[in-house]
Amino acid sequence: MMEAIEGQGVVPPDPGDAAVRAFRVSVVVGVVVAFMVVSAALLAAGQGIGALLGLGAFVAFWGGLGFGGMIGGVVWATRSEQAERQALAARRGDGTADGPGGADRGGSPAAA
Repeated sequence: MMEAIEGQGVVPPDPGDAAVRAFRVSVVVGVVVAFMVVSAALLAAGQGIGALLGLGAFVAFWGGLGFGGMIGGVVWATRSEQAERQALAARRGDGTADGPGGADRGGSPAAA
């Protein structure tokens, strides 16, 4: 599919920079959110500062890194697919990426 797009002068998204940036941002957000949520829950439960920091750091490392990394991959893949779909629609000139009867026009993708 990329060969068809590259032949029309459309540059496909570079997976290097965009994927790494999305991964880094999502990992940082995942770690911070996991730490804050667990720490707030323990604080509300009346636990001490040691439990807050210990369990918060544990969950942030094991949960926040993995969840953030997965979300980063999904964000990059979604943006790449949207860019490819828009490039295909622009190449067709009709504003749809699926063609007549496709999913963009309310039809079934299998029928297209």
